[in-house]
Amino acid sequence: MGVLRVDHLDILDFIRAKTEDGPLENFNLSVSVTDSFMDAVQKDHSYDLYHPSDHRCTGSLRAGDVFDTIVQAAFRTSLDLGEVRIPTGFGGTSRSLRSPRSL
Repeated sequence: MGVLRVDHLDILDFIRAKTEDGPLENFNLSVSVTDSFMDAVQKDHSYDLYHPSDHRCTGSLRAGDVFDTIVQAAFRTSLDLGEVRIPTGFGGTSRSLRSPRSL
């Protein structure tokens, strides 16, 4: 199983890897979502992408477009849309991918 945070700079390549022929087509890939990402989906805003080694901002994407890409990739590969929760902090809340655009 491979998991990548939604704010990783290579998130779109990661999402699309499952839909292309190759070594990852039968591999379980999951995207971990954050509260700030789901809030950006709801509000139709962009969100920042970060480099994992130094945490510098490398760009931004429209959250709704990325969410739609996740859903379309899950649909095209005949997989159930799962969820990976990331706590927002000690005792914090978390979000999931269960209800698109209505969270």
